[in-house]
This record gives sequence, C-alpha cells and structure tokens, in this order.
Amino acid sequence: MYSPETPYLEIKPARPALTSFAVQIVDKQLRKEQQKVLQPETGLATHQPLLWHYILSLSSPRICIRNGICAHIISSIDFSHTENTRILPAKYSILYFACGAPKTLFTHGSRIAHTMAYSTTYSLLHRLSDHKATYLFNLGNDEIQWPIIQMDNVQGYTHQRNSRIGREDIMITGTAGTVIEAHNFNMIDQAHHRTIMSLHWLQVLVFYVPELAHYKTEVSQLICTKALKKRLSLKATVAHPLATNTFNETRTTELKEALLDFLAQINQTPDFYKQRLVLVGGDGLNLKRYLQFHSNTFERLDIIEPILELWHTEWTNLSRLFETHWGEGISNDPSTLGHSASQIGRKAPINLKKVDYYPCFHLANLVLETWLLDCWSLSSLEEMAVKLHRQYSSMWAYHNAMTKPHPADPHLVPTGLQWDPGSVPNTVHTRIVEMRVSVKVKKSKKKTEKEVETGAPFEGDQCLAQSILLMRDSLIARKMAYAVSDGDIGRVYECLKLMVFTFSGSLHTKYTTYLLEMICSLKYESSDALRNAIMQNWLVNLEGTAGSFYAGDLLQEHLNNSLQESRDHNDVPWDSHFMRNIVSHNVLEFSRIKKDMLAELSLARRSNKHAEPHNQPKVKRLLQTYQEHKIHLFRSGRHYSGRDKDVDDFTRGLNKLLQGTLSRWVNSTMTTRGLSSPSEMEDLIEEDDKDGVEEMYDTGPRRNGTSYIENGELQIEYDELESGEQEALCQMAQEEAISESDETEGEGTDQGL
Repeated sequence: MYSPETPYLEIKPARPALTSFAVQIVDKQLRKEQQKVLQPETGLATHQPLLWHYILSLSSPRICIRNGICAHIISSIDFSHTENTRILPAKYSILYFACGAPKTLFTHGSRIAHTMAYSTTYSLLHRLSDHKATYLFNLGNDEIQWPIIQMDNVQGYTHQRNSRIGREDIMITGTAGTVIEAHNFNMIDQAHHRTIMSLHWLQVLVFYVPELAHYKTEVSQLICTKALKKRLSLKATVAHPLATNTFNETRTTELKEALLDFLAQINQTPDFYKQRLVLVGGDGLNLKRYLQFHSNTFERLDIIEPILELWHTEWTNLSRLFETHWGEGISNDPSTLGHSASQIGRKAPINLKKVDYYPCFHLANLVLETWLLDCWSLSSLEEMAVKLHRQYSSMWAYHNAMTKPHPADPHLVPTGLQWDPGSVPNTVHTRIVEMRVSVKVKKSKKKTEKEVETGAPFEGDQCLAQSILLMRDSLIARKMAYAVSDGDIGRVYECLKLMVFTFSGSLHTKYTTYLLEMICSLKYESSDALRNAIMQNWLVNLEGTAGSFYAGDLLQEHLNNSLQESRDHNDVPWDSHFMRNIVSHNVLEFSRIKKDMLAELSLARRSNKHAEPHNQPKVKRLLQTYQEHKIHLFRSGRHYSGRDKDVDDFTRGLNKLLQGTLSRWVNSTMTTRGLSSPSEMEDLIEEDDKDGVEEMYDTGPRRNGTSYIENGELQIEYDELESGEQEALCQMAQEEAISESDETEGEGTDQGL
C-alpha cells in the first residue's frame, strides 16, 4: 500500500496498485515542480503549489505560524539541491551575523540547509559592501544625485586577553558616517508660536479625558493645518553607511582627516572633485571647527556646507531644561521637576548637564501634560486653550506672577489664599524616594529679582512663576519633538530661533554660537535654492510614512550602536578590513533585517509604550499633589526657601546678547573669515569654553529609543536598562558622589544634591 518504490504496474492487487500509483504520480509532479523552482527566475509558492499544499495541510492551523513554517521548510529542501534558492538561508545568515552568532551556529545551520556557511556569509557581505562602495564612489560625481554626509564619533574598548604590564584595556575612538541622497533641491513668528502652543494645550485635554476622545482626529487635523509651516514630502530617505575610520573627530586635525576619508569614498579628492556643495552634518561642536580649515580650495573645504544637526540640539535643550528646573536637593517646592519626579518614584539624572534623552523627555512631557490638565477648569476648548497659554506658559505670565497682579487684568490667574510659609505640607517628605545618585549644580552667584529688592515685601508668587517657565520650556521641547516626527521643518526652524535666547541664558552657550551660525547662514548667506534644499533634507524618513521623520544625526546614532556592537564582539580596530569592508556598508541592512525577519513571522516588536493616559497612576498621583499645593493659583508672597535660582533663561539670554555676546560673536565670525582684525576673541573663547568638550561624550548608560506620531499623538518608546547596566549606573553615581563631595569640601560654595 502507498509504495513509493515498487512500480505500480508490477503490483497485481488493484487497491495497492492504485495507492502506489497515486504516491508515485504525486512524487513525479513534486520533482517536476522542484526543477522549475530551482531556476533563478522562478518563485516559491507559485511554482510549487502541490508541495506547498501538502506541507500546509500538515502544519499548524494558525495562519500566522504555518505560512512562515512552510516557506522555511520548502526553502531548506530546495537549498539542499542548489545555491540558486538561497534567499531565505542568506537572510538568516546575515541575521545571525548581525546578531553576533558564533561560528558553531553557522556550521550547524549550513549542514541542515538553514543558513550558509560562515565563510560564504563573509564573502557575500564582502561583495555587498564592494557593490555599495562602488555605488557611493559614483554617487559623488553623479549629475543628478546630491550626497549629504552625516558623521559622528564612535568609541569602544579593546580588551587584552593576556593582561600584564603594558597590555591594558584601552579606549579606541573613530568616526562613522552615512551618506544620504538628497531630494527636492531644484524672523520668529510669534503668532504661529502662540497658535501651536495653544493647540498643544488642547491636544493634552482631548487625549487625557475619555469623554473628549472623539475630538482627537479634529485636534490632530488642526495641528496639521493651522500649525503647519513647511512639511516635508513623504518620500523614503535613501541612506548609505560609509566605512569607519580611526580618526577622532574631537581633534581638529583628525576631524579633517576623517572628512577627507569620507569625501574620498564618494570620489571627492584634491586631484578630482566636483564643484558643488556637499552638506555635512555632525554635532554642534564640529560646526565651529569646520570653519577653521584653510589652504587651497579643497583643503579649505569650500565644497563643504555644514548644517547643525537637530537631535543633538534637542538633547542639549532638554539638558538645559532639567538643569534649570530640577531644583536643589529634596526640595518641597512643587514648581520643580525634582519634586514631581520624587512623587512618582523617579530618580535624579546622574548629570543634569547631559541627561538620558528619552526617559527624561518622557518625564518632562508627563509633568507638562499633568500640569496642563491641572490648569483646565472649563469645557470651552480652543478659546480656553489660548487663554490658558497666556496665563500659564508665556513670558508675560512669568513676569506678571512675580509682581502683584492688577485686578482689572483680563488674563489674571485665579487667586488663592495668602501664602503662609508654615503651611507647607509635610507629606512630601514621606514620599521622597531615596536618591541613589548625586547631582552637582553650582549655586548661581547672581541674585534673583526679589533678592535685589530691599525692604519691600515680596507680593508675587515665585512658585507659580517658575511653574509657568517650566511649562513654557517643556512646551517648546514638546513642540519641536512633535514637529520633527511630523516632518514640519518650518515649525522646527521656529523652535531653533527661540533656543538662541534660552541657550544664551544657560550654561550651554556653545549652542548659541552654533544656532547663530546656522540661522545667519540660511538667512543671509544662502540662495533661495540652497536654503530650500537644506530645509527639505534636514530630516530623514527611512520608511517614507507619515509621522516617522527624525533627525539625520539620530539615524547616525542608531547606526553607531550596531557598529559598536559588531566592533566590541570582534574586538577589532575601526579601520580594520572587517569593519570597513564587511560591517560598515552593511550596518543599515543589519538593522533592517532584524526588524523585517520578525515582521515576516508576525512577531510584534517589543514596545515600551505606556498605558492609556487616564489609567496611569502616575498622572493621578501628580494631579493629587498639584491640587494639594494649589500650584496654579496665585498666592501672594509664596516662596520656598533654597529656591533662589533665576530660571528665566530667555530674558537672561536676551540681556546677554544685547550686552555684548552678540557683538563678540560678530567680531569672532568676521575675524575667522578674514574680514577684520582680531578683536575681543579671548573673551569669546573664554566664555565658550564653559561648556568644555564633555558634550561630545556620554556620562553613563544611555537608553535607545524613538519617538513617532501615531493617530495624532506623540509616542515615546525607549529600552529599559538591563540589570548590569543598572549596577554600572549606580556605581558611576557613587563614584561621582564621592568625587563631588571632595570638590565641595574644597570649594565651599557648591551644593551637592
């Protein structure tokens, strides 16, 4: 019965002969289909329907599982016959390579026709890398395509297996870059600023109140229409990672060598280069150094047009926000970020000058949204949003809260009871979580507005005023993050204009210079065509879908993580053959294949997206705290001890610009470009050096994350730290606390938190 070997004509009984005939005719048809599918131009399911049917019928009844199983079974069978059918094995081989799988898995996988051998995989990646290198080489001289270079530093430890004197683990640095193919390349709007800030008030309300959820679509449409400035087209960005090198971009001479190496990869050399601009983006520190190169036309890098990268600017602005508004110690002042963080069990950042972006942005956004909810008391929507912005998140509101309000003011904040310093709730101390990290903030030597006044009692509300500034700064950060994800580069540009003043009034004064250079370059030094080309290509969108835009330097940061993972796994230099010719050009495909292979098997990506807002206990806890403190009612004379820091970075920055910072920058720019003699350069350099080079390096474990727009709402996702990273974080914090404690004893003027 059902004999596949004995010819059915030799079987005498009818039933066994018929069953054997059925088996043998099916076997013949399966072999015939296989011969067709082994041809390179044929496909899988279309040309082996019989085999697909039988395997499908024996597989799991769950469609999401059986389709993937059948495809991989048939692929393994066909791959065992010929290498022409190695699409799936090749994808698995690249996936294993990208994940750092040991060679044993390649050996085992190749034996069972699941993957290719390691040597074959290595050769395949080498050929793919050569193909991409050739494409990049030709791209540099293409008359139609226009390359944009993104670059950033990469770091890693080289571990010595045999430790002894002279053989120690060392940090090796390098530079990584990516070429992006440009497309579409043939002052502060206060009215727009008020409109978008008001709409964010409205958006928070409809997203947090379930009864108003049916307004979500309408509010999102308002942001897409009334708040629109210059939205980019939904065209997928084409990116090509460059080969890494060992040059350190923080050193001017090595930065130049790194740039020349990247330019050579797109066939731009001193002997042969195309007379057209190449946009080059890096972090802010590089922008100033680009302008220092000099020699002949190519050595002076006249073909380079530097652009300020947006994600590093966002990151620095968020660090400025935390540094300004965190507060001192375990403050009971509810207008500080530190107070709100303690209420929901969030620990202080290790370094307020360089915070971990995604978790800290989520915290600031959560506090902002909860404060906005606390301010809502009426159901009138858009009109009320405009009024609330005027009352609680404008510069006018801050100055009004620091003085005794006029009863006839139409935008008067509701008045509460007279402030009694003895009425501070003690419950805050029981809710303060143990701070396992220590943050050092130098106490400002400048006196605040109320300290200058002598004799006259303070009749304003400092707590309300500072909460207003925190909301305003957080709204600007939220506005920029939303605009980046939405692809509205015009709205992003408006945020950059505002940050000129806030950076000038903070300790991050270097970014004042970077922003002035970028804004003046666009406004006064660029033609309309160049300005439009830069604006159109300032953001990237690899998916080509709405709500999935992000900054070009953030793309490079994501690629750096994969590069560092491969380098650390193989422990090789950045300029080795393995990194330059095997990994670097293929790193983007490594990231994509990890995502695509899971998607093909209907495996949802791991998400740290938070629960529905109205179900979050953190929001309820914060709302209860703000109600207890009446933080958004004007209480004359309210002031918390130890909270004398002036948090008005905007006004302080404006005054600094008017009092000489702007003129010194003008003199420095003209001197650097040979348009005038040196003047006041030492003062400018001394002021700029306050930031130091520390902005180039991380101060602790940083979580990978992303932000995007889904159904009109800004989503923030980030990876949780592993247990080992948590221990490293705490160890670094303890060491920093000891170091800062020693410094504090010597200085006598600094206060550790």
